[in-house]
Amino acid sequence: MITPHYDKTEVEVKSRGRGREILTHFGLSPEALDGKHGECPHCGGKDRFRAIDPDNGVLYCNQCFYEKNGDLPAAVQWMLGCSFSEAVNKIGEYLNATPAAKRKQAAPKKPPTPFNDQIRFLDPDPAKFAEWADHKSPVSVEAMQDAGVRLVSWPAKALVKYQQECVAIPAYRTSDDPSGWILYRVDGQPFPAMKDGPGERKTHLLRGSNDGWVYLGGRSAVEAAHTIIKCEGAADMFSIAPYLPEGVIAVTNTHGAKSAKNCPIDIFTGKRVIVIGDTDKSGVDGAYSLAGEVLPYADEVKVIFPYGEITESNGRDIRDEMNDNQQAGIDYQETVDRFIQQAAEAPVFRLPQDEPQQDDTSDHSEDDDQEEYQPFPVDCLPAPMRDYVKAGRESLKCDLSFIAGPLLVVIASLIGASRVLRITDEWRVPAILWLVTIADSGSMKTPTQSLATKPLYKLQARAHAQNRETLETYKLNMEIYEARRKEYIKELAKADGPPPDEPIRPDDPKIINKVAGDVTIEAVAPMMKNNPKCVTIVNDELSKMIGNLNKYSGAKGSDEAVLLEGYNLGTMQVARKHDPVDIFVPNAAICILGNTQPQIYRRMMNTSYRESGFMSRFLKIYPRKTMKQFPGKGIPEDVKEALMNLVESLDLFQPMEKEEGEYEPIPVYMTNEAHQAYRAFHQYHNEEAVSLSGDLAAEWSKLEEIPARLALIFHCVECVASGGVDEKVSLETMQKAIELTDWFKSESLRVYRLFDSEGDTGSSHNKAEQRLVRFIRDQGGSVSVRDTQRRMSFKTADDTERALGELVKKGVAEWVNIPTKKRGRPARGISLRHSDTLTQSENPLDSGDCVFTKPQDSDSRPISEPQMIPEQYEDTAPDDLGEFMDFMDD
Repeated sequence: MITPHYDKTEVEVKSRGRGREILTHFGLSPEALDGKHGECPHCGGKDRFRAIDPDNGVLYCNQCFYEKNGDLPAAVQWMLGCSFSEAVNKIGEYLNATPAAKRKQAAPKKPPTPFNDQIRFLDPDPAKFAEWADHKSPVSVEAMQDAGVRLVSWPAKALVKYQQECVAIPAYRTSDDPSGWILYRVDGQPFPAMKDGPGERKTHLLRGSNDGWVYLGGRSAVEAAHTIIKCEGAADMFSIAPYLPEGVIAVTNTHGAKSAKNCPIDIFTGKRVIVIGDTDKSGVDGAYSLAGEVLPYADEVKVIFPYGEITESNGRDIRDEMNDNQQAGIDYQETVDRFIQQAAEAPVFRLPQDEPQQDDTSDHSEDDDQEEYQPFPVDCLPAPMRDYVKAGRESLKCDLSFIAGPLLVVIASLIGASRVLRITDEWRVPAILWLVTIADSGSMKTPTQSLATKPLYKLQARAHAQNRETLETYKLNMEIYEARRKEYIKELAKADGPPPDEPIRPDDPKIINKVAGDVTIEAVAPMMKNNPKCVTIVNDELSKMIGNLNKYSGAKGSDEAVLLEGYNLGTMQVARKHDPVDIFVPNAAICILGNTQPQIYRRMMNTSYRESGFMSRFLKIYPRKTMKQFPGKGIPEDVKEALMNLVESLDLFQPMEKEEGEYEPIPVYMTNEAHQAYRAFHQYHNEEAVSLSGDLAAEWSKLEEIPARLALIFHCVECVASGGVDEKVSLETMQKAIELTDWFKSESLRVYRLFDSEGDTGSSHNKAEQRLVRFIRDQGGSVSVRDTQRRMSFKTADDTERALGELVKKGVAEWVNIPTKKRGRPARGISLRHSDTLTQSENPLDSGDCVFTKPQDSDSRPISEPQMIPEQYEDTAPDDLGEFMDFMDD
């Protein structure tokens, strides 16, 4: 019978406070647990034994149990005479604890065997080379020798009768020493299958081999060439090389076509490149994959294939073409010349633009233009951020948004829960952002995110060094505590009078974490406890984090709910398996940053994430795919230093500590003008939302707060950069935040239009309602049915009435009578609700109150400069923003 194994920590948790019950169960009498000196139940000595803390299993006998006696498993071990692990298992079995799965300890990885220990180099033998070349016709022996091919015996440690003669082809990466060796049997036969190893195969890579380039004449020959032909395999390269014109050289790699992109690409810098692939699926995929990697470095890239149809496998290669033509009377030189001519006539390779096909039946209206990609409004960013983004774009030759988006999240995380923007008494907005960059593999997602997060990781590196010191100090204090506790137990057992003072256990170390990577929520929770300002989750592939959600919680959506609390400074409460006390974090702050590919994004954002609002909280960036360019010189040192100074200053921002362990964010206020600008945005934004439905409507509801969040971030950056005090958010700052929010709104529309299978954003009905709302707003908020029919091209008055009636049903507008210049009854019309905040003509304070208009020819809805508040109102306008809103409503 297999004895169940129980986890020690779980047993300790379940047995807390139940020591008397468990000790009695295992044979100790209740009288022995009264805390008085008495006979030892183990050794029989009189007046030697005492139960010091029976509830937790701390027993003492000055003859047989005076060491290692500080917990319940130790007591059971002493009583039963078993091992410590057996005692833990017995207690676990009694408590009906869940047996732990026995983990098989992974064997330590053996270092790779050096190449020279795997093969035995033999003396050069041209006859052996010629034998292999005959099997791989038309391979050239001279080309083999120029590439440094060696004759070897493998495996070196096997008996001689089991060793095989092979040609060994070296591959190189950046040094003159081979990075790997690929072997072919001299007799042309495949390598036999190995027991518990690889099966039958044409080639054999030595253990520890890294993919690299095989070339003739060394690295200097490659550098001197103006054209490089990349072949599928070594045999193809050795066949074509003798017939190439001067200045043209052939190369290949050792690990196959699809792996070539992992080799150093710098050998192609400034060269004309011809990639010749095999005519099978893997050959085609590998050829185009390598072409895409080489393209940013090369002057020109061409991709060609031998003659023949593309097959699933075993396609034609260079040698097939040369041999078939030879039988048809075309010599090898002419065949190679034809390859070069074919490349000259082939189109220059370009990366395909990743734009989906447009639906010919869609509504080609002005709204379609709004969903086209707009350049990132970099001038909205404060100076240190703006300069870094621009310099980063010049360095990496990428879209501005690739750097700007992640940098916004980095800066937001440094403010975190230390500040909130006060909109009303009950509505306060934190500087928390979630953002995902959606782009194909190879589109610069990773290097740009690394560039944006580099300052944050510098802070993490410093924190890591501090954490090491903290842990070392804690370890030393715990050793002192354990020693003092042992002395305390001994003294307590001997004491007849007042007990000695019990040593105080050191507090758990506070570990500082600026960044969390691919972690579970159970791991993030203690980070939040020790870092009340903010924890930033950064994932190069966001789907890894999504895949970990609810992985260990056992309850669908529970991890997701915890993250959602971190978006709005909610209360985080997480139960952990081995701790009876939940982790409780008020004002939890979590920023999330990640990348993903379009097809992965579509799959991972399933219905459950949409329904919870998880998906809609992410700001989305989906830049157009463009051709890679050769990188620039890098970011100037003064620009990097300015951003690092900003990051270090923002890192000093901390929330108020009301009581020990309880933190509150410091409120930040807006000027009257900034507050009015946000109210105007809030109005037109929610008018748009009414005409939306489904997931996009949910997205619009979350975007409502983004100007406030961005304004708070910009404001804090501006205060640090200028050295000013924490004053109110200005109108200019709010206007920039609104402009950037409108850009993110356009990105959301693009993403939903391109990826949403339900197609809510693409329906002509929703678009028509959006255009109608914009038209009415442009007319001052009120319009007659007649004018709407005429100017919006409705066929009949009934059609117009029905369209306007839909807006009334949804609460966007109400029926009104519109005065006319003619005598008689007023015209029937419609008026948007609360339109008084939009135009001067309809505003009761039309003598000069704050006015916001949307230009007729603008889709971005910039906010115009406000006029001054009239003197009769200015004198009485309160500074408090909540009171100001009430004042304006009055």
